[in-house]
Amino acid sequence: MPAEATSPAPDLATWWRALGDPALDDLVARALAGNLPLAAAGERLRASRALLPVADAPFRPNLRFATTSGPSPDSRTSYFQAGFDAQWELGLFGRAEATTDMANAEVGLAQADVQAARASLVAEVVRTHLERRHAERRLALLDQDIALQRRHLALTDTRIRTRQAAGDELARAQLGVAQAEALRTDPLTTMARCRQQLTVLLGDRNAALPYGQSTSSSAAQSTATPQRDLSALRIEQTPADMLRARPEIRHAEQQVLKAAGAAGVARADLSPRIGLGGALSVAAAVIGVHSDRGLHGTLALGPTIDMPLFDWGARQAALQARHAELDAALLGYRQSVLEAVAEVQTAMATLSLQADHVAALRRARDAVGGLERGAATRVRLGLADEFETSRARGGIVQADLALADAELAQQLAFVALYKSLGGAAMDTAPAAAPRP
Repeated sequence: MPAEATSPAPDLATWWRALGDPALDDLVARALAGNLPLAAAGERLRASRALLPVADAPFRPNLRFATTSGPSPDSRTSYFQAGFDAQWELGLFGRAEATTDMANAEVGLAQADVQAARASLVAEVVRTHLERRHAERRLALLDQDIALQRRHLALTDTRIRTRQAAGDELARAQLGVAQAEALRTDPLTTMARCRQQLTVLLGDRNAALPYGQSTSSSAAQSTATPQRDLSALRIEQTPADMLRARPEIRHAEQQVLKAAGAAGVARADLSPRIGLGGALSVAAAVIGVHSDRGLHGTLALGPTIDMPLFDWGARQAALQARHAELDAALLGYRQSVLEAVAEVQTAMATLSLQADHVAALRRARDAVGGLERGAATRVRLGLADEFETSRARGGIVQADLALADAELAQQLAFVALYKSLGGAAMDTAPAAAPRP
């Protein structure tokens, strides 16, 4: 048996739980419950489902009551008429089935829209949360670098006063402090942006978020939180049936079904409409010159046939147009599949490459750590000064910053992969309307 045949299938329903972050799990649950665009898509789905049970109503017996009034042919008497009118079109030649298929396709389209909104929402919540955590982690590392730069500035000042260094070294040390302090703007901006984005995604301006108000405390908490290693979460294969969970492919499928139903209706329009009809009416003279004030009843019952004999080719043109729309829907479906395969394969390759990148940077981080330990040993032996350990510690901070950026890129590639697979999937099988 091939090795890839035994690999577990990706979990599309709750894929974000693989990150092992309870705070993220809570954010996703709250977003699914409170997001406004997702709720609007759900209402549109409920609207289409409400119409589904009566999709074949035109082909069921219909009864109505109506009243009319009008003059007699000689305009000497006015009559008031009331009655019941019954119609039952039999829906022959596939007209009823095609109409029902179109109604089912409308529900399927609404379900695909809900799934698209759901998948996009979850991916955005996860991405924004990861960016916020990364900004906190980066801010904490930058604060460490600022502390090292300031210590380096103090050491440089001491060396200058003891005539062990040139005066321009002080300017370079001051430049290092200023540059390190300036870098804090980016993570602070990202943290503020992510916080506002999450309040919008959760549908609550006053939503409580799992982040501290103090930037220093939240950053320290973020660095203390262990990062989940995604290297073991690679997806080695993507079964073809998983791609059908993508909202775009579901939408394209339903478009094909809707176009096929419309073509069926146009084909049925080439044949006559056959049904049964009946009417019961009662008339009474109310105004004018008349000899009889009694009630007059009329009963009519029989088959009904409606068949246009000459329409300048309108029905044939409509049928050709519906077939062209069906062909276009089929081409759109094929294009959706091609784009889905390309996007998923690209996301899988990106995730794999990012995992390799993270592994290489971790090895580099270990190497820098070895240099720092060697410098500390030389300082204890009196073979080096604090300048060497300060530079080594600065190298560790820079390696940690690069590693943090790479781990974020790996996490975002993980998010992109599951979004491309139609992540946060749910049961979207359309409920079929009853056949007449």
